[in-house]
Amino acid sequence: MELEFLYTDSNGAKSKRLITGIKVVKSDTGHIYFKAFDLNAKGVRLFRTDRIEYIDGVMPEWVEALPMHGIYRREKSEDQLKIKVHFTGFPRKDVLPFLQKSAADAGILVRKSVTNDLDFLVTGYNAGPKKLEKARGLKKCIILTEEGFLNLLETGEIDNNL
Repeated sequence: MELEFLYTDSNGAKSKRLITGIKVVKSDTGHIYFKAFDLNAKGVRLFRTDRIEYIDGVMPEWVEALPMHGIYRREKSEDQLKIKVHFTGFPRKDVLPFLQKSAADAGILVRKSVTNDLDFLVTGYNAGPKKLEKARGLKKCIILTEEGFLNLLETGEIDNNL
């Protein structure tokens, strides 16, 4: 059976989808997905059910009767496994490029802004209060000075007193 619906992706873009071979799976994060062959994209895709708008506004009865096919665990990409850092308050011409290169050379992913998955915010003399406030609100983000970050790269230790 085929199912046609409007789908809103994680970026907010809507598209009309036509799928077949539907399996219902629950993710390890608790979301329910349709794992199906997308006839538009010509490949197997996952669709979060809470992002689906049914054409007539109602889920067809046969879809409701589909059995659960287990837990879907999304593999983490290599970038998701890396340590993430953002630098703020540094001169762009000398210190910032040095710090960014040092981080990249150590296998650390440099972010352009304070993101929810940020591990370290490294602050310079001109760090903005909004970025500091946002980083303090994150569960796992550690705020370091330039000296503290360089010590981390050199020794692997975090010294918040630097």
